[in-house]
Order: sequence, then C-alpha cells, then structure tokens
Amino acid sequence: MAILKKFTKSTYVVLGSAVVLLIAFIIAVVSGTTGYMAGKAVNGLIVAFSLIALIILAALPFVSSKIGKIPTDILLVAAGALIAATTCVLIWDRVSLAADVWFIPVNYPEAEEAALNVSIVGAVFYLISFVGVCVSSFFDDPLLKDEAKETPEEAYVGSSLKTKRRSGTPRPSFLFLFFNGGSNRRSSPIFRGNASLA
Repeated sequence: MAILKKFTKSTYVVLGSAVVLLIAFIIAVVSGTTGYMAGKAVNGLIVAFSLIALIILAALPFVSSKIGKIPTDILLVAAGALIAATTCVLIWDRVSLAADVWFIPVNYPEAEEAALNVSIVGAVFYLISFVGVCVSSFFDDPLLKDEAKETPEEAYVGSSLKTKRRSGTPRPSFLFLFFNGGSNRRSSPIFRGNASLA
C-alpha cells in the first residue's frame, strides 16, 4: 500500500502503542466482567479514557500533517496522560482483590486470584502503551511523510539516484554532486572559477 511508504519510525511506535492499548482495554473489560467479578460494571473512567486515547493514537498519524506539530505534541501528551490515568484507575479498582489475595491469604476463592492476575496483565499492557507514547515523542521525524513538501531539487536528486541504483551505476557522493554540479558540469563552482581564470 502507498500509505505504508509514508510511515516513519514514529508512526509505527504510535500505532503499536494503540494496538497494545486496545489489548489492555480488552483485558481490563474481560477481567472486570467475568469470573470473580461477573455481574459487576466496568469503571466508566477506564472505558472513557481508554477509548479517547485509542482514537487519538489511531488517528494521529493520518491527521498530524494537517494540524501541525504543536497540536500533534499536545494530543500525544493528552493520550499519554489518559493512559496513565486509566492505569491508576484500574489498579485502584483491583486494590480489594490484592488485599484479599496478598494480605489476607486465607479463605479467598481461586477465581479472585485469577481475576487479580489478569488485571495485573492488563495494567502491564497499559504501562507498555504509555511507554510507547513517551518514546514516540523523542523522534524528530513526522508521523507521516509529506511528499508534497519535497523541493524540486530534492525530487530531481532523489529520482536521479533511484534511476542510477536501478541501472547498477554506483551511487554518487555528496562531494561529487556538489563540486561537479550534478549532471551539468558548467554549474560547478570549480568549473566557473577555472573558466574565469582562463
């Protein structure tokens, strides 16, 4: 797909964080509605925060070039804050399970321990997603390459190099292109200097 060619390292990290966040959300919902916690409602903050952060991360690579760098950074920070808040809410909701299993290790059903273990896995996935969002903010490259911003000179050099590589011709160095003026030797500053001396 053509869109994949525009992806950068930041794009893959952000989308990977979104996938991990989705897995964490599913685990949180399953652990909060089945087994020992069957019949109980999932905390609304977990659902709201997770879905908002998921929408931001999934859409950001495709709208970042339109909204600009500063709004993109703000949305990344917002997504990270929502994921961190969701992790805290999830842990707080499972404090009672941890108290029964870890601090009162008698007369608790096995289903309660299973619910706690699954919840811990969900919290770990939330933390991984949070770390991914933090890592993506350290990349300088945009979330999506904008080929329309390529200058005519860059487009010419890029197409020339691609043609030479396909034909098996050795790739010219930067110094060669600079001192020889690319394909037009008369544009070279050295050539112009020699011509003036002559």
